[in-house]
Amino acid sequence: MILLNEDWTFTATDADCDIGYAGENGVRTLYIRMNGLEYEGWSFFLDVQRKEQKDIWAVEPEPFNGDLLLRVPIQQAYLVDDGAVYVQLRAAAPDGRVKKSDQLLLRVRCSIGPVEAVPSPLPSEFAAYEARIEAIRDAVEEMFGRSAVPCEIVDFSGEWDFSKDCSDWQTVRAPHTCNASDGMSGSMYRGKTYYRKALFVGREQAAIDFVLGFHAAGQASELYVNGHLCSVYPGGYTPNLVDISPYLCQGNNELLIVCDNTPSEERIPVSADFNFNNGLHEKVFLCRVGRASLDPQAYGVDRMHVTPEEVSRQAAAFTVHTAVNNRSGCAIHAAVAVAVYDAQGNAVAGETIPVEVPAHTVQDVSYTGQITEPHLWDGIQDPYRYTVKVALFAPDRVDEQSVCIGFRFFSMDAQQGFLLNGRPYPLRGVALHQDYPGAMSAMTEEQFDADYADLAALGCNFVRLAHYPHDAYAFERCDALGLIVQTEIPWVNHLGPDASDAYFDSIEQNLRSMIRNYYNHPSIVFWGLSNELNGSHWSSGGSPQGGFSAEKAVAWNNAFYAMAKELDPTRYVGFTAYGPTFDGSKPGDWQADFIAMNEYKGWYGGVFEEFGTEMDTYRAGTQVPWAVGEYGAGNNPHTHSDNPMQTTQTGSGGARHDEEYANLFHEAYLEQIQARPWLLYTAVWALYDFASDNRNEGGTPHLNDKGLVTRDRQTKKDVYYLYQAAWSEAPVCYITSRRFSQRETDSIRMKVYSNCETLTLFRNGEAVQTMDAPTRCGCVWEFDAVVFEDTSEEYRVEGVRGEETVSDTVTFSTRAVPEKIVPESITADVSQLELLVGQAQEIHLSYVPSTANAEKDYTAQLDGLAGTVSTSGTTVTVTATEEGNGTLTFTLDRNNCALHIPVTAEKEPEYLCYFDFTAGSNDNPQVTDSVGNAVCTLEGFAWDTSSGFVEGGLKTIDSGSSEELVTIQGFDLGDCPNGFRMHLEYSGFASTWDRSRFFQTVDGEGTVTLDCYYNSPTAAQLRIERDSDHGGLYNDYQYMLNMTHMSMDITCNDAATALFNGTVVNDNGSIVLSEVLVAKQGGSATDTPFDMLALKPFQEVRKVYLMNRPDKTRLLHATLSKFWIEKL
Repeated sequence: MILLNEDWTFTATDADCDIGYAGENGVRTLYIRMNGLEYEGWSFFLDVQRKEQKDIWAVEPEPFNGDLLLRVPIQQAYLVDDGAVYVQLRAAAPDGRVKKSDQLLLRVRCSIGPVEAVPSPLPSEFAAYEARIEAIRDAVEEMFGRSAVPCEIVDFSGEWDFSKDCSDWQTVRAPHTCNASDGMSGSMYRGKTYYRKALFVGREQAAIDFVLGFHAAGQASELYVNGHLCSVYPGGYTPNLVDISPYLCQGNNELLIVCDNTPSEERIPVSADFNFNNGLHEKVFLCRVGRASLDPQAYGVDRMHVTPEEVSRQAAAFTVHTAVNNRSGCAIHAAVAVAVYDAQGNAVAGETIPVEVPAHTVQDVSYTGQITEPHLWDGIQDPYRYTVKVALFAPDRVDEQSVCIGFRFFSMDAQQGFLLNGRPYPLRGVALHQDYPGAMSAMTEEQFDADYADLAALGCNFVRLAHYPHDAYAFERCDALGLIVQTEIPWVNHLGPDASDAYFDSIEQNLRSMIRNYYNHPSIVFWGLSNELNGSHWSSGGSPQGGFSAEKAVAWNNAFYAMAKELDPTRYVGFTAYGPTFDGSKPGDWQADFIAMNEYKGWYGGVFEEFGTEMDTYRAGTQVPWAVGEYGAGNNPHTHSDNPMQTTQTGSGGARHDEEYANLFHEAYLEQIQARPWLLYTAVWALYDFASDNRNEGGTPHLNDKGLVTRDRQTKKDVYYLYQAAWSEAPVCYITSRRFSQRETDSIRMKVYSNCETLTLFRNGEAVQTMDAPTRCGCVWEFDAVVFEDTSEEYRVEGVRGEETVSDTVTFSTRAVPEKIVPESITADVSQLELLVGQAQEIHLSYVPSTANAEKDYTAQLDGLAGTVSTSGTTVTVTATEEGNGTLTFTLDRNNCALHIPVTAEKEPEYLCYFDFTAGSNDNPQVTDSVGNAVCTLEGFAWDTSSGFVEGGLKTIDSGSSEELVTIQGFDLGDCPNGFRMHLEYSGFASTWDRSRFFQTVDGEGTVTLDCYYNSPTAAQLRIERDSDHGGLYNDYQYMLNMTHMSMDITCNDAATALFNGTVVNDNGSIVLSEVLVAKQGGSATDTPFDMLALKPFQEVRKVYLMNRPDKTRLLHATLSKFWIEKL
């Protein structure tokens, strides 16, 4: 029987190590005995190396006479080849711990042994046996003499199979959480989820070990490989690295990670005011290592720790610690090369260290170096970093790791607070959660980049990564931006008298992992142990762990403080508290380098001013430095008030969170912080609103709305700019309450957050007030109240900082003053203007909109025509002093909107005759020429309301036939040597299906007529024809008009040619006669244009028939208003 010693070496005889003959049938059992039962309940197996092949043999443990007996069944398949078999016993505890034995050499004997032992082989088999023996010998020599396989670390995130019940699988990409979709629903999933992925191990990878690492698997995890439980990890935010090699086999292997966010009292956090997201919400990686590598577990994910021993501006002394893991069965001679490079790639320190590592040993290696006059990592002003590279040679380069570091020194002062590199460096910043819409905690690097850009723009120099270590990439961004960091384990709220050992182990494992894995980040200065102990957000019934135990909390805190200082003596270790944390204890009872308080005076009770006095009280009672871990107020940027102190509902569950209240809260806190430079650090709660499934307040369910920026990152609230003005070097000028744009008051007081030297307030472009100093906080400016003059006004604030000018513009409205409606344009009651020289004519203007009552000023100007323009309100009087054409322009002063009206001026006309039929009456049916001697003869009228004079003129009968005829004669067109204009006005068209005569001229060559056909009251045909004696045909030309009234001008400008032109005007517009007068000559099918109104000579025209003609009895159903002939 083989004996396993206490140091996990073996004692065995040669006979004990003989396990059978090659090709032997049956099963033989190998026995290994362990003293005592210490490892009862552990899982055991044998890691087997044969030639190039790696196997795992089953081990069956059982108690035996007070010891543990390990039974290893030797199957026939194990005895295929004779030769050496190297085995190593590995044991795995239920909590994931792994213990390994020394290596043991077993033998498979050649089957050509004694006849009595096994049958002799056939002669043909001897050669094969000889070859196998040689192959085994070569393999052993290679195993102990060849170079190690290079280490390789690969991103193993990518695609995973995901399920909530191990039956319905879907493909997802890590980082991933199923709570991305339900984390703000009120029904967030709490339970187990399963992530499955295949890992193929090829035959060529037999000499490779595999370490699987996941940075965060919420909220606890179990790792299974091929069904074997490899690891149980009670934390959801710190890295866990697991050697899975013992559980792998050649070919495909199934990896299964079980994530669990079920409420539990056995792990941290038990409860808190943030979502406990499930899943692989940070990256997963796989480390493939050969027989020699930098150990992936001893010093965390960086595989080294760089410790600043003593740093000053003159020199930086440091030590690099790493570990070499020799997994082979023999000692190796290796070398560890350490090199330090500056940002330009120049080597500034380094050394190659020879090291001999015994078989199956992890051996520490350290290098101590110094850099003279180092370039310091100097916060946000100059976050300079060096690169440390560690390479392992055995004898070839088989592994390499790089890490960026920063050299800085810091201290705490009772009066000045925090000092960085020897100078006061007040730490002022924000806290934030790892939370993003649509992703929850499973954020991408692009999302981190965007968030940290907001941090940089804010101008802060400190960030509290609450309430757990964030993604490794977040620490990288803090390093690169120069942000000082306080990070912490998620020990939140709970420590009761019934807290279990498992709960203690959960805290310890998370603390060790946090410090071990994030040790090298220069941004981290403060390790946090806990947050708000003696609080509770537990919603699963009962009182977790039996309530709160002050005695136990102090004891555990002090134990973990000592543990953290041992792990990292270079940084400060403390905790974050609130008032109830010290129930039953005093701050001095708690071991800490610092204590941070979460302060909400004025939100969860109290008033703003109590914040500073409470911090003074804490400070007076102890020697420990004090900080502010959180302070903030609910802030809904869509809720506003002129009286926020009365309208805001503070505290848990308050339904209304006015933005103006949050502004007052932060202004008061900022002012008190500025008066206390001794505060080690202060953190606004929080940079962003974040998901909190149990909350329902402020009009935003499932959200903590205390952020400076909305959760969707779309709206920076007013207070973001308050702190930007207080902290940033870039010029800031921001008008507050900009979303409170509709007011009910008759005045407004402009408040501005700015770091400028002077500010000037403008209203609608006019300067109102200039200020040379802020009102308070060095960045809060309040102008005098301004009385609204209009319902909507534009306010602009312009600031000067050095040589830069910045400004901000907001429009505010009010319902407290009458609305001033500003005109946008101007109209007139005419579209064109016809004037008689010397006679004045009025135009009446209107504004658009017609309700305009403000800024009605306009200018009127006449261009291109001699004359005068005078204005009185909206009435304009225009007089032309000579004939011609011009343009009358009206321009609104406020926007230069212009209206242009064409103007024509003529001399007063001279009439040959003028008849006004609207002046006649049936009692005295006579119409006289008011300017000449022409005679008007009226025939065939009834002289009553059906036929005769009416209000609009001379009317024909409504129905039936009639012989009404109007004859004008006694005029002499020879009196118009320069031409004439003949004008007719008709109105009142009313009947249908009749043909009527507008007018007919008679001369020696025939007649020209203009007829009207009615098809309906709204569609009539205007016909212009020449009689058949002169080539015209009936219906020679027709033109459709919608006629209810008509005026007609027929003009001759040349009496010698007697050519007509002119227009017919009605509701649908006008007809230019010269454009439409065409006819068919001689009845031919060819259209031939000719002048139908050419009457030669005009001097012979002595008579005009109106409304009818002697040879026709058709009646024009219309009313004749005027007829005149004007001399040209």
